[in-house]
Amino acid sequence: MEYGPHLKAFGTTLKECRSQRGMSREELAKRANVPVATLAAVEGGIPDGLGLAEFCRIAQALTVSPCELMKRYERSVRQARWW
Repeated sequence: MEYGPHLKAFGTTLKECRSQRGMSREELAKRANVPVATLAAVEGGIPDGLGLAEFCRIAQALTVSPCELMKRYERSVRQARWW
């Protein structure tokens, strides 16, 4: 099932940020206290009920602010010209 380009773009942004830091999905999940399955779903563009608290823990585990993570996502969306 396709959930839309914005979810896919956010997942890609998250995966790229994680990869840039040399972190495995499992390591990020552990550091952020988020299930690996949730990260896998989000990185795959599938909504999995990721809440604000989880989002903030993921950003912290990636050593970026939540705002910076959203800015990266926004840049990827603008480059794709979805808005």
